[in-house]
Amino acid sequence: MNFESGPFGGLARGLLIAALLLCSCSQPVERPNIILVIGDDHGYRDFGFMGSETAITPRLDALAAGGTVFTHGYSTASNCQPSLRTLLTGLEPLQFSARAKQLSAPDSTGPEVRHLATLPRVLGAHGYTSFQSGKYWEGTFADAGFDEGMQTVAGIAGARQSNRILREGLDPVFDFIDRNREGPFFLWFAPKLPHIPHDPPSEFLRPYLDSDLPIDVVTYYGSVTWFDDGLGRLIDHLVRAGIREQTLIVYASDNGWEEVSRIDTGRGVPQLTMLGGPNGKMSLYDPGFRTPVIFDWPGRIPAGVEIDNLISLADLFPTILSFAGIEAVPDRDGRDLRALIEHSVPLAPKPVIGMMEGLRPDDRNGKLLARNRSGGYFYRDETWHYIEYLARPAELYRVIDDPEEAHNLAQQEPERVARFSAQIAAWDRRMHADVPPDAYVEPISGD
Repeated sequence: MNFESGPFGGLARGLLIAALLLCSCSQPVERPNIILVIGDDHGYRDFGFMGSETAITPRLDALAAGGTVFTHGYSTASNCQPSLRTLLTGLEPLQFSARAKQLSAPDSTGPEVRHLATLPRVLGAHGYTSFQSGKYWEGTFADAGFDEGMQTVAGIAGARQSNRILREGLDPVFDFIDRNREGPFFLWFAPKLPHIPHDPPSEFLRPYLDSDLPIDVVTYYGSVTWFDDGLGRLIDHLVRAGIREQTLIVYASDNGWEEVSRIDTGRGVPQLTMLGGPNGKMSLYDPGFRTPVIFDWPGRIPAGVEIDNLISLADLFPTILSFAGIEAVPDRDGRDLRALIEHSVPLAPKPVIGMMEGLRPDDRNGKLLARNRSGGYFYRDETWHYIEYLARPAELYRVIDDPEEAHNLAQQEPERVARFSAQIAAWDRRMHADVPPDAYVEPISGD
């Protein structure tokens, strides 16, 4: 039918336009604001929704209840900078290092991240305005493609700027949200909590003081609750701004807890460097890598759902882009989880493989071992956790029955060890393979 002709042409055209407008108004928001919330050294058990009877995390619990939780998320490193690089670029730490070497041309004048596709850079190419706050190590905010941010200089001085967020208030974040409430925006929200120093205000420390826990554990839990309260204040601000239902919040921690090691260094004081306890940060054990991952978007993501598939933090990069309606960036190892989250489309099992170039110097038997620092690999599937050190005997745990990783079965399972080792070797070769330059990024010669 030709709506431009005939006696009722104008009326028909008007009705069509009205119907289209009505249809568009009734459609859910397709391009959400996106907030990536990053905990810092938060043990995977230390959430109410993960079953802790100690940790007080009401706002994280509510976020989890309102969305979908992956209970078996895994970081790509058990320390901060490599895992944050994955969240920023979607690259595994070894991939990032390999590309950094490729980018070491004489005319490369800035941090390598300037020449990589990052979340803010890719989102920005599709209309998003972005802001960096909190933990971040890759030069200035602009080097990673953020439009605005707290880190205006590189290095330690810049980190001190960024790490003020939440510890000294949330005004920079609130101001950015208020100026961009029409959206879409992307917010990197990574307060340095519950990372040391564990110095929470008394209001967050007080609930734990009557426990029998050591004081350094009490202060850690107080810092967990301090972070939780800050996240709650951020969500409350979204509600006041009228944009909570237009905002996707994704939560993950960068790695596990920094429990103070009790090993005596010979100087009569605890070993306070490379913290995490023998199984935590800077180790290859589950508590160093594992983190819950939450996706919460009111009305769009199913609420109260728990998924036990193993996923990697590398999966967050393509999944966040997918929720923004953006195609995946090539040459990334992560998988788009959106169909699983929204429609329960099954996800084929895939092991998580990772590598640490340096490890903490004490082992699980209370010995200081400098050779630990040489690093190692890990392989994790639903049943097994295999650890392949570069300078120590391999370890194998049937974690489905032995979640504390107490019984090393490497000697009893040589064929399984060989198979997992071969998969690690193949993964390592792929991580070091040369790749073409990233999309969305000016070539190095254009600097």
